[in-house]
Amino acid sequence: KLKLTQEEVDNLLAPGKCEACGTTEGRLCIDHDHDTEKPRGLLCHNCNTALGLLKDDAERITQLGNYLNRY
Repeated sequence: KLKLTQEEVDNLLAPGKCEACGTTEGRLCIDHDHDTEKPRGLLCHNCNTALGLLKDDAERITQLGNYLNRY
C-alpha cells in the first residue's frame, strides 16, 4: 500500500485524466513502481492493467507498438 500525504495524492490526481491515453472516463488509478513503491502518475484502469501485463517493460511496449504499426 502506498503511503502518501494528502498533498501528494492531490498532486497526482490533479491532471484528472489518464496520463497515457488522456481519458477521463471510468476509474483512474495512481500508478506506482512495484520495486520502489514510488508513485509515477495517474492512469486509467485499462492503461494501468496493460502496463502491469507488460511488466512495466518499455522495450516490450515499444515492440508491441512496432508490431501494430506494421499492420
